[in-house]
Amino acid sequence: MGDFLGHLVDAPLANILILAGLGFLAVAVIGKFAGKIEPGTSGRLMSGVLGILLLAYGIYSHSAADKPQSQSGQGAEKQDVVATQPQPATSATRTQPEQPRVERTVPATQPQPAAPKTPIPQFAGTWEVVEGTRNDIPLTYMNGRRITFAQNGNRVRVNNHELTITSAGAVTYKSFHAHEEKSWHEVQTEDQADLVDTFTWRLEGTYLVGETTFHYKVPIDGRAPWTDVRVLKYRRVATE
Repeated sequence: MGDFLGHLVDAPLANILILAGLGFLAVAVIGKFAGKIEPGTSGRLMSGVLGILLLAYGIYSHSAADKPQSQSGQGAEKQDVVATQPQPATSATRTQPEQPRVERTVPATQPQPAAPKTPIPQFAGTWEVVEGTRNDIPLTYMNGRRITFAQNGNRVRVNNHELTITSAGAVTYKSFHAHEEKSWHEVQTEDQADLVDTFTWRLEGTYLVGETTFHYKVPIDGRAPWTDVRVLKYRRVATE
């Protein structure tokens, strides 16, 4: 009996009120218990009213006590759900919005103006020597000698040679000579030649400059092979 009372005292108040309400209702309905409890009509009525009130209040108290626990349980479940949901990316890891693509129009390459063509030198005409040197030694005996050029575009004829004006604006040709018994005669190739003459003409302002290189490939009259350079300066005395 003592253990029962101890458990009863330790029980929640709502449970005690419910049990008490049920007890008073039992008294109101049954009326008496083993000759120990024998209420009258008014006692039974009061027991019924009191039992209903105690039962109702006990149920209300029990529900009120369970509500916070239910809310706390739901709150824990919500926290678990929130914890399991993926967190939004922080500002450090947030994907940067794609920048709008700007279409740039590249201007078409403008055609470069063509480089001006170098005018073709005009060799045509008759030219007369006004001064000359051989190995930088003046040659006065050459003064007054003349040479004539015919020209058609970049083609030039001089000394019976048809020549093409080079990119440097000059005309040039070679002649080959062999030496036999103190006399010279012309040969066809440089390999056969003992003397190679290289003639070059170019215009310098209003003057014509003729440069001739005499390359002696073999000893002549006891002299070792050598090279002479003759430079003649002409002025135009007649056009073609």
